[in-house]
Amino acid sequence: MSLKIQHLLPILGVLSLAACAGEQNESSASVSQCDSAGVAVTDAWAREASAAGASAAYFEICNGGDSADALVGASFAGAAATEIHETVTDADGVMSMAPVARVELPAGGSATLKPGGAHVMLMGLTEDMAAEDTVELTLTFENAEPLTVSLDVRSLADAATHSGH
Repeated sequence: MSLKIQHLLPILGVLSLAACAGEQNESSASVSQCDSAGVAVTDAWAREASAAGASAAYFEICNGGDSADALVGASFAGAAATEIHETVTDADGVMSMAPVARVELPAGGSATLKPGGAHVMLMGLTEDMAAEDTVELTLTFENAEPLTVSLDVRSLADAATHSGH
């Protein structure tokens, strides 16, 4: 029984589409979020804290778009105030935190919010944030749509291994 090329082409086309779909699903989990066409967040976490206290949120923001953007705000339902801050050191070596209006996100680039640098402060917590909880933070951008991310709450001991805030 011989198959003609013209009969094989449709079969090969279907097999190729199925293979591509499988590869796309497998690779999408392993491809860096920076490779997406928009803004994406990875490694999002916050420090545990008691109600009425404060915590900080950290993450990496990737801007896979063709134009620059900026993180310009954040909101957290479990806090009286949510602000973007940056840790600064003065001429005498004294460290302090100060609010900042924005975190720049260059086209095709990223920004890391980390202990000792830029971060999101969650102030006046209305509930405890215990280690192993997951809470949601909504980020506001200059151009991109708001993005709600899940923050893994880490114990103070675990958070301390990520350097001081």
